[in-house]
Amino acid sequence: MRKWLYLLALICLLGGCASRSQITEDNPLKPAADLYNRNFLVAAPTYAANLVCGAPFMALSFGVDAIYPWPKGETYTRTINNIYFVPASICGAVIGAPFIPISYLCEEHPWDFDFKVIRSRTWACQ
Repeated sequence: MRKWLYLLALICLLGGCASRSQITEDNPLKPAADLYNRNFLVAAPTYAANLVCGAPFMALSFGVDAIYPWPKGETYTRTINNIYFVPASICGAVIGAPFIPISYLCEEHPWDFDFKVIRSRTWACQ
C-alpha cells in the first residue's frame, strides 16, 4: 500500500507548476505560475520536466525519511518535501518557459489535477 502512495505522490506532487491546483490563490507567484499551466502546449512539457527532474530527488527524500531517527515535526516535513519539490519545480519552470509563447496559439484551458482527481487535463486546441 505504501508503494502506491509513493507512486501517487510522484505523479501528483511532481506536477509542480504544471497544475493550476498546486498554487493557491493567495500566493504572489500565482500569475506567473498560471502561465505554466495555461493549456497542454506548455503544461505537458512542464509536467514531463517536473517528473524527470524530480524523480531522483523524490527517491532521495524517501531514503532520508526512512532512516531519519528523530521525531518528525512540521519543519522536517517541509524540508523533506522540498528535497524533491524545489528541483522538480525549477526544472519544470526552465523547460516550460520556451513553451509559454507557443501556448498562446490555443485558448486558455488550464490543466488542473491534484491527489484526488484530474479535473481538467485536455489536449484540445481551438
